[in-house]
Amino acid sequence: MTIVTCVAGVMLLAAVVSTAGGHPLLATLLAAVLVCAAGFAPRGYTVDRSELVVQRWVLPVKIPVRSIRHTATLDAKELRGAIRTFGSGGLFGIYGRFWSRKLGHFRMYATRSRGFVVVDTGTRFVLTPNSPAAFVEAVERARNAR
Repeated sequence: MTIVTCVAGVMLLAAVVSTAGGHPLLATLLAAVLVCAAGFAPRGYTVDRSELVVQRWVLPVKIPVRSIRHTATLDAKELRGAIRTFGSGGLFGIYGRFWSRKLGHFRMYATRSRGFVVVDTGTRFVLTPNSPAAFVEAVERARNAR
């Protein structure tokens, strides 16, 4: 994802700079794409006794711990063939709504392309914490503490 972010970011930034003089509306639109992509991208995850939070600069995703039915690590093979139905496929992360034969509809908030965890609340969330096993353990501890 870092490569995609760098390449796409540089291309969009170059387009903003090159169009700023002659096409200010297009430059503004391209700049808005960069700002929105960065703002909605996942930055990390926190878990406490009441909620799991996908940290983002704009509208963090808050998942009540009491709503979590199941949490488990997820092999990357389980995501093969997933289709993005609305979201970003690599600019500042992989996030948004997806569908796959294995998982059905799910929301992904990934900061990288490995180390997946699925959190099921009735809605499935796919995340990429730094330590998937420790993350699953932390979520299960929070679920059992209620």
